[in-house]
Amino acid sequence: MRRLIISLGFAISALTLCGNTAAEEELEDVIYKTDGSVLRGELIEQDFAAGKYKIRLMGGSVFSVQQNEISKITKEPFIIPIPQKALKKETPAVNVQVTQTGISNQQNDNQTQFETASAAHYPQVAIADSNQPAYPPHVISFGYTTRNFNTTTEYEYYNYDSNYNYGYYESYTEEVDYDFDGFGLAYQANLTNHFSAYIEYSRTKLDKIRVKADGFEDDIDPQVNWTIKTLQALAILTTNNGRGWQFYLGGGLFDETHKLESWPEENMNGQVFMLGSTYAWEKLQAQLRIFVYESDDFEDFNSSGVNLHLGMHL
Repeated sequence: MRRLIISLGFAISALTLCGNTAAEEELEDVIYKTDGSVLRGELIEQDFAAGKYKIRLMGGSVFSVQQNEISKITKEPFIIPIPQKALKKETPAVNVQVTQTGISNQQNDNQTQFETASAAHYPQVAIADSNQPAYPPHVISFGYTTRNFNTTTEYEYYNYDSNYNYGYYESYTEEVDYDFDGFGLAYQANLTNHFSAYIEYSRTKLDKIRVKADGFEDDIDPQVNWTIKTLQALAILTTNNGRGWQFYLGGGLFDETHKLESWPEENMNGQVFMLGSTYAWEKLQAQLRIFVYESDDFEDFNSSGVNLHLGMHL
């Protein structure tokens, strides 16, 4: 009885060892290319942002493959030749013999061939779809928006000495800032990884008036309701439209409406230029954009704007 128990113990240990060995079967990375070729080895680099993969073959050679050249990437066992009899599949071979009377073909039903093990049932490694770009094609953003109008005027006046015996001219410079703030809603279409189309609508209201003159500076609370509605469209060149830091500049056109209480609306338009930076995560973006506006309708005013937006990938 004791010998039987010991024998059963050895048998169970052997079965367990065999099961672990089978479970620990080594796999290799396999890249199937769109042209039908196959690369087998170890995947040593996966650059999702640039859409590039590198694989080291068994012989040590390293190949670099672009994402748009890849049909799929899988994990498969090392290829081991298996006799056709083990797969219960036989294919008759053909013997070619050359004789004095010509060439004759003879089938040999007893000759076996070898096939490679199929890996169709092994799970695929999750990678980005080769048909999808490495950047979000659509981004919608909204957030805080400001506008500023600045004008500088030089004034001249006639002054007298303390005894009013004689007079002289003096001058001083007055700088006035009209600060507006509000909200903006924007849409960006990323046409390539380095080029985008941008459109934004914003509505801002006069918040304060800052006056600087002859060493004097003061903020004035405006007593009027002055609002601006702006629509602008720009073309943007950027370092990249994928994840991480993005730096870009752009230019385009704007059209806006100014409404000052009971006064009739004034329409203004011209050119707009943009400088900005963005940090992009997988689904969200933090955006900072600076705008400079040029228009004959502004006369002696300089106009600029800033927005701080939160963007979402669509």
